[in-house]
Amino acid sequence: MTQLSNVTLPSEPDVDVLKRLVRARQFLEHAKSHAAGGTEFDFMIATHGADNAIEFTLKLIADHVRYEEVSGATLPETELAQIAGVLFRFLRDTHSITLPYFQEIKALRQIRNLVQHGSFTPGADVNRLLTIADRFFSRICESIFGLEAAHLRIASIINDSTIQKHLNDAEDALTQKRWEDCVRSCRNAFEESLFRYRKDSPIASMEIPARLEVGELGMAAERYIVLLSEEMDTLRLKIDSNRLTRFNDIIKHLPTDPQTDPHGYFVLQRPWLKSDAEYCYGFVSDNILRWQSDEFEPLYVPDQPDDHRHDDMIDGVLLADGEIGCIYHELDHEIYLLYAPPPLREALCKLETEKVYAWNSKHYRNEVLESEIRSQVRLRYVRSELVTHDPPRWKVVLDIAREPLTWHRQDFENGNVVKETPTLQTCSKEELEDLYPMDSDAAQRVLDAREKHGMLNSNLLRQIKLTDSQIEWIESFMRI
Repeated sequence: MTQLSNVTLPSEPDVDVLKRLVRARQFLEHAKSHAAGGTEFDFMIATHGADNAIEFTLKLIADHVRYEEVSGATLPETELAQIAGVLFRFLRDTHSITLPYFQEIKALRQIRNLVQHGSFTPGADVNRLLTIADRFFSRICESIFGLEAAHLRIASIINDSTIQKHLNDAEDALTQKRWEDCVRSCRNAFEESLFRYRKDSPIASMEIPARLEVGELGMAAERYIVLLSEEMDTLRLKIDSNRLTRFNDIIKHLPTDPQTDPHGYFVLQRPWLKSDAEYCYGFVSDNILRWQSDEFEPLYVPDQPDDHRHDDMIDGVLLADGEIGCIYHELDHEIYLLYAPPPLREALCKLETEKVYAWNSKHYRNEVLESEIRSQVRLRYVRSELVTHDPPRWKVVLDIAREPLTWHRQDFENGNVVKETPTLQTCSKEELEDLYPMDSDAAQRVLDAREKHGMLNSNLLRQIKLTDSQIEWIESFMRI
């Protein structure tokens, strides 16, 4: 017995149904392309394609309206006329919707059967059959799924505008038989999506300091850390490793600009094929859709009454021209992970390791300067790696060590300095005791040494039996 369906029509399909709806449209477009070929063989393939697209669409309708769940009946598996008949009655009884072109659908299956058994060649009449199939599909998209068939693309439900554009470009190229362009757009979409889902991964974040630590052991150890991080994120993101390997084997043959990607590319020793484009599109769209559908809404939006901005500069190069990925703070050094456009990457990579540079950091609250820190830093490490081709984006890692006794902080109110870091030569005992590991006795020893020797430095601090921690804090957060 049929119960009233609680599905309201039209209604947007879920991700799985949408993917298959796009596939049905591809069946139909494939049939049209063969019909344009003009040969008897093309007409035969086009007839099969039109019939296949309609059967595929009918089964999608059944899934979308939950036919078997609501009706308690099983949908016929193969006979198109029976499938169309039960859905015709179901939609009429539960939704007051008429299945369009009902008689024409049954006639199309009869013609397809004649073609399949070699009894009939459709000839130019195939265009009429395709027109019926096209109109049927358009009507179904609107009345059942609330979509326009002309705009039916996976890209249309992607939330991120950059990823959506790349997928749109891939779909355009696939339709226009530009196989290489389709592969390139698929690569761009996958890179952008992978970047967005990996950049906040704790695995990817901890890769950077781990690489710096093991890098002293050699390139093999560092490379192992990179591969391990990538493999763990592949598992976390539920990417099929075999399919990913195949995808990478294809895209490594895309020509690249030496200025953008200095690693070069493999020369493809055959023409680009439709199968290359279809594989890449299927792999990329499957993963992007799954990642998007697996996202959770945040538990809440944190209350941020004030807007804060930090402008960090090294040798006059503003790091805020890129995107700060992460900052790793150690007492004796800091590691900056940046995602930089080409101009910023070029400026940073011109810096020389083991050279001392001026560092400046300004903190703004609601666009008003609150504090400024100036110091001298020694660049211990700088390296860049290409992350995305379009837009060109580089991962840049900076490891800087602050030079001892160069820290100078100023706090502002209404544009005026209201507080600043005391100098080692003029600070009071109380100001010394404000440093975390200092105590009264240690502070007094510093003052006694200053009175005895005049100018203090790191060597003199070590001679008055301060602990290593106390010396590190003085060197890191005071100035001469």
